[in-house]
Amino acid sequence: MISHFSSSIGKLNTDYLNYTDTLVDGFPQSSPKTRIFKPVDSNYSKNSVIQFPKGYTKEYLEHKLNRHTSPKYHQQLENQTTKYFKSISDFISKYSNKDSMHKIPCDVVVCSKTSNEDNNISLVHLNYPNEWSAGEAIGKPFYYFHKSIKRRDGSSIVPDHYKLIDNFVGSGNFYERVGAYSIRETPHLDMHPDLQQKCSWNPGTEIEDFYLRFERQVVAGLPEIDSFIFLIHTYFVSASAKPSLMKSAIQNRDHYCYPRDVIDTMERELIDCCDRHVLNK
Repeated sequence: MISHFSSSIGKLNTDYLNYTDTLVDGFPQSSPKTRIFKPVDSNYSKNSVIQFPKGYTKEYLEHKLNRHTSPKYHQQLENQTTKYFKSISDFISKYSNKDSMHKIPCDVVVCSKTSNEDNNISLVHLNYPNEWSAGEAIGKPFYYFHKSIKRRDGSSIVPDHYKLIDNFVGSGNFYERVGAYSIRETPHLDMHPDLQQKCSWNPGTEIEDFYLRFERQVVAGLPEIDSFIFLIHTYFVSASAKPSLMKSAIQNRDHYCYPRDVIDTMERELIDCCDRHVLNK
């Protein structure tokens, strides 16, 4: 079903709130700054906490709902309290009207403080992981997610992480970040490391279509359990859906942008693909 979805879908655009419009100025060096927002009662609002996607087929989304929990996708530290799980469940129910992590269309991570300056990832529930696994992340500090991401000067993208954690847990704010841009050969939602297939592109390959993948990440505090919840929503936009935008994003990119490796290797081929779709519109 996944391969059929990937080969048959055209002009895929799940970016129904137009987050990608900012890419007309090029892929940035890093993601736009985190913003504070106030939740409202709408799954499709920019201010909603848990957004339910548009653009995917019903059958494709049901693949997630029917998948059994496995250690590759779900891990939790032992000896968690009833209060811990109730806090998470109450949050999901409040902002999605669903009663389970299995029923919401995003990855769920809970990070808990273990001391004034230390923390660990105490729960991971993955629906559509981006090349990482639950078993690899569980028990690690939150900066695990950014361990390989450096600024141009070589410094960490998340300095003073324990101060950041304190703010996430106790400020009472909701935070949003849109980024983690990458260019993909197929729109596979589930990119668990065990399922990865090598990209078939080589310089000179004629690319019929390609896909921009990006994430909307939301953070909210769970102060009653000295933790915060981190939600990762995945979106795809095909070059055939927004060819002019994709071309502009590539041509005007910062040379330290996240998708720089594939662009540096395949720039001419990617732009040629965009140009063909512009002509066919």
